[in-house]
Amino acid sequence: MKKNLKTQLLYLLLMFVFISSPKTEIISTNYYKDIFGKVTLNDVDAPEGTLIQVFDLAGNLRGKVVTEDEGFFGPMQSFLPNDEIVNLNLLQFQINGINAKTVNRTESANKSTSTLIEINLEAECYANDFDCDGILDSEDNCPESYNPEQTDSDQDGVGNFCDNSPYGTTLKCDTQWPDFDGICANVDNCPTRPNADQADSDNDGIGDVCDICPNDTINDPDGDRICGEDDDCPYVYTPTCPECITDRDGDGFGNVCDNCEYVFNPEQIDTDDDGIGDICDNCLFDYYNDADGDGICGNVDNCPFDNNPEQIDTDGDKIGDLCDECPNDSLNDGDQDGICANIDNCPTLPNANQTDFDNDGIGDACDNCPKDFNPDQIDNDGDGRGALCDCNDNDPENIIVVWYIDKDG
Repeated sequence: MKKNLKTQLLYLLLMFVFISSPKTEIISTNYYKDIFGKVTLNDVDAPEGTLIQVFDLAGNLRGKVVTEDEGFFGPMQSFLPNDEIVNLNLLQFQINGINAKTVNRTESANKSTSTLIEINLEAECYANDFDCDGILDSEDNCPESYNPEQTDSDQDGVGNFCDNSPYGTTLKCDTQWPDFDGICANVDNCPTRPNADQADSDNDGIGDVCDICPNDTINDPDGDRICGEDDDCPYVYTPTCPECITDRDGDGFGNVCDNCEYVFNPEQIDTDDDGIGDICDNCLFDYYNDADGDGICGNVDNCPFDNNPEQIDTDGDKIGDLCDECPNDSLNDGDQDGICANIDNCPTLPNANQTDFDNDGIGDACDNCPKDFNPDQIDNDGDGRGALCDCNDNDPENIIVVWYIDKDG
């Protein structure tokens, strides 16, 4: 479960040696809520650099930043622990790149001054992040030491901050390191707490003595500080909310994650994946659940996105008139020329211009006599030429016989 809210004092000690005339400067100091302890800025040798050190409450060094300046009051650079360089403004420094509080400093020539300020910090540490570094204990290479960078120089699975041999120097494992339980840290399921029996009730790789959820393999996956075994909604974040974790219908699923909050349905079957269980879904096969609100589910609505409770479909093409571009054309502009068949003068041949030279109601593109008025389109021999313009409408081959008379016998 959640640790108690921790409020700590961050002591910031600023010490400078100044070599200029008296004046007032603004220094931007930096902190963030997960640092507990003190940050010390020492002017070890002003012309060469400034050392910033971060300590935890036990006095252990957590990190340091060394600044170098081009002229004591010129632009400064901060060399962070990961070797990244951040350019800073005049007499400003940063710790881990986090913006911070502002402190006024008054200086005198060739004198040291120091200012002590107290900053109240609050941080909420969750059950599965013991050291508050933002890394889950199960994934943290130093679960009890604040190390958000997770630096592990020798790649042994133990972070530098808690590794007695961070750079791979040979280390003999014995009962004195590190938790006195006789189990080497690289195979100890609780390397920082004694547990010689290595009990791990839920077989999650974390020993019971340091497992916040010792009987729960998934270990509070939603981060709401309720172990999965006790959480009615183990994958939905529901912290300290009685209504959220109540199971109104008693089916084992809390209200906030139950797809039928008021109906008992432990199987949680949801055929159309709309988040509403089948047992309480009015449109079992419609993901949009009657999107147009006409009382007809989308899977059987002939206009699923247009409100048409009458479902009128004049041409019987299963597309309602309200959303049918060709409500009187069952083929819906079969020739795809943009003109519905019921008003297209060539419904089976594309002719968007609808040209009809002889004005017989048949478009030139499909008229068997495009220059002769023949709305009946009679073609006795079936040769594609209308009778009106076919020189031999009884012969599909249109053979013409010419007789020559031999007058001399």
